[in-house]
Amino acid sequence: MSTKPKTTQKWMFIVGGTALTVLVAGLLFQVMQPETGKAAARGERSPRSNQAASSTGQSRKRSVARVNGQLISYDQLAEECVARYGNKVLEGIINRTMIQQAFEGKADAPTAQDIEKEIRSIAKKFNLDTAQWLEMMHSQQEMTPDQYRRDVIWPMLALKKLAGHDVKITQKELEEAYQRNYGERVRARVIILDRIRQAQEVWEKAKNNPENFGRLAMEYSIDSSSRALEGKVPPIRRFSGSSEIEKAAFSLADGEISGVIQIPENKHWVIIKCEGRTEPVSGVSMADVRSILEEELRDEKVQLLVNKTFNTLESKARVDNYLTGVTTGSSKRSTARTKQDSNIQQVGGTRTAPQRP
Repeated sequence: MSTKPKTTQKWMFIVGGTALTVLVAGLLFQVMQPETGKAAARGERSPRSNQAASSTGQSRKRSVARVNGQLISYDQLAEECVARYGNKVLEGIINRTMIQQAFEGKADAPTAQDIEKEIRSIAKKFNLDTAQWLEMMHSQQEMTPDQYRRDVIWPMLALKKLAGHDVKITQKELEEAYQRNYGERVRARVIILDRIRQAQEVWEKAKNNPENFGRLAMEYSIDSSSRALEGKVPPIRRFSGSSEIEKAAFSLADGEISGVIQIPENKHWVIIKCEGRTEPVSGVSMADVRSILEEELRDEKVQLLVNKTFNTLESKARVDNYLTGVTTGSSKRSTARTKQDSNIQQVGGTRTAPQRP
């Protein structure tokens, strides 16, 4: 169990942002296609004359539907889509653009061969071939294979290239990963609180009546998932989260209740009740799983580099978001519009309202 705040993996906007982009783009694509209606299938002609059709052709081209003779325009649909999904979709486009700009003038951008190799590698991890994986992406994420290659895999590989793959795995890291995955774990219930005075009061009640620990968790814990289970959490592993919690948990005997443990990262206080330990996984030696652990650790380190790289790109980029009215990033401009946008104030990380060009 870990009460550390999860690291925001901003580069994962690619998946979420793309899903929304595909949703909106797919909708617009569908409504802009000429539909062969039932009348056309029967070979029927419109009662309107050719001259009338010609005079209204332009307006029809920009219409997406008609209800009892009233036209619904493309602009109406576009405005509705932007109102519902615009912020998320635009964020994805902005972020992908930052990645693309980082490769301008460079020859080492991901190639088509790199993309196909990555897709095969991902599919293999799920025991699927490439075709099956792409079909699953199509059915679950509503992305065509080309969209998946362009909007998901290419940015992911691009960030990895920018971040670099030169990571080293130490023997200590391997041993910790082995303990984390195959070592013993502590079965426990927890009560998580956000006020020290209340934590002390609840701890007194738990120490005086250990059998009521589950009821106290349901009554006082601020963690909704464990509260519903009377404080029960997945067995606590070594080297998997908060060092304070791990140290306390592995020092407890069966049935023992910890003191009030402070978690500095998120200003929470935790009380643990030990309910025994699991047995280490038998029959699995370090030699048996060394290559698996090395790959896992390498992926984790590359991911950290990717996150850092994207954060750097984001901090250096000047983004004037006219949809939200927010300006973020560097105050330096590389275009001739510097003077025109000089009225946009930029102080540190302060978000200000940009002016349209």
